[in-house]
Amino acid sequence: MDALQQYNSDSDESNSDTTYQEDKGSNMYLDFFGLKPESHTYFQKRISSCEQDMGRSTSVNIGHIPVIVEIPGTSFWEETQLSDIQILEQTDSIGRKPKPVTCNLEKNEERLRPYDKCLSLNARNKAKTDKDSHASKHTDIARKLYYVHPIVSPHLHGKKSSCVVPSRLEWTHPGHAGACNRLQWNIAAYSHLLVSVSMDTSVKVWNTWSQLDACVRHLRIHDKAVKDVHWNSEGRQLLTASYDRTAAITDVETGTAVNRFHHPGFVTCARFHPVEGRHFVTGTNNVIMRWDVRTPSQPVQTYKYKDNIGQIGDIVFNMEGSVMFSCSDLVCRDSADRNLMAFEVKSGVTLSNQIYQERYTLTRLRVSPMDHQLLAQSQGNYIALFSMDRPYKMNKHRRFEGHMVQGYSVGFDLSCDGSLVYSGSSDGNIHSYNYKSGRRCKEITTGLDVVMDVACHPVLPSTLAACAWDGTVQVWT
Repeated sequence: MDALQQYNSDSDESNSDTTYQEDKGSNMYLDFFGLKPESHTYFQKRISSCEQDMGRSTSVNIGHIPVIVEIPGTSFWEETQLSDIQILEQTDSIGRKPKPVTCNLEKNEERLRPYDKCLSLNARNKAKTDKDSHASKHTDIARKLYYVHPIVSPHLHGKKSSCVVPSRLEWTHPGHAGACNRLQWNIAAYSHLLVSVSMDTSVKVWNTWSQLDACVRHLRIHDKAVKDVHWNSEGRQLLTASYDRTAAITDVETGTAVNRFHHPGFVTCARFHPVEGRHFVTGTNNVIMRWDVRTPSQPVQTYKYKDNIGQIGDIVFNMEGSVMFSCSDLVCRDSADRNLMAFEVKSGVTLSNQIYQERYTLTRLRVSPMDHQLLAQSQGNYIALFSMDRPYKMNKHRRFEGHMVQGYSVGFDLSCDGSLVYSGSSDGNIHSYNYKSGRRCKEITTGLDVVMDVACHPVLPSTLAACAWDGTVQVWT
């Protein structure tokens, strides 16, 4: 008993020793976590830094050994610098996440609450994913557009094959959200590119033989419906006409409008001059304007008639670019004597206004590459043929009929060798005709509602593009 009392007396004396010193007897100092400080340098440093802010001390018994435990003050629990991985990997003895403490994610980053920190990790990963997704949506800007496509290159300098009516649907796409008005292939060297314009205000450039997204450019140039489009002689710029009363020249590679040309009314057609590459003409109500790309403020020349000629529907030039032909939607006194007109380009003089005198309006014009004849789409459900030499008479012995127009601005085109004529139709089919005889060859069933326009490929035989009233774009081979 005396020995036990002496043992307790020695213990009481040792308990009065200062902290951070281990008793050589049976007593020892433990930190708040029940561990020796020297065995855990991290917490030892934390406790030593809070020496002046220590809280109360208490005595507890571990087994039969009395131990002094110092409870750290509030400064011990200040924010701790831990990495993201350390926080996510910490668990308690049963695998649960510890009660989170405030920590910094990165240098100079705003301090977050622990739960917000874990959320911020997911947020940063999601932001990176969104950034990559956003970049992938705009990869079309970095895609190479102008090169000689392997499908086109064998036909550029080789012997041209005879064209036959296509029978296989090679490619189809929903295209536009509104009615597709016009489409056109690029020049021969870059004829893998196809452009289409729509009532949904968009202009789209397609590469139908690409393994990536077929739409290589989606251009938002105009605020209202786009009515017509035309490639320039180099195939790198687009001329567009719109109901927002402007015509625009757009660089296809950058997707930006180079110049805008303002008009007093709706611009329904536009065409580059075949010889003067810097000049182009636009059609609006009762007037045709000739522009120079270097002076967008005002037109170089205007072409008018003494009477009203209505809204200009289409414009074409002869091969030399000296004579211009236009068609309009005006019918007067049961006659369309001013519907098809010829102008001299240089002087602006009206050469003829009585080329077509039937009671139907004309909507589209084309020039035959074989014999320089003028073809015109009539609302009488046929395509008429005219001479391009004075006195500009209509050929009454040959016409291409069998398709249906019914008030739509239906387009047509000729094959690259000039042997076939293709026309859209309001019945949803593509009608083909032999150019020399005028007889119908074959009818292509497209499954569309109204075929608004067709475009024959400039070098590939038997390749035809079509667009529809519902915005669909197709390629047939």
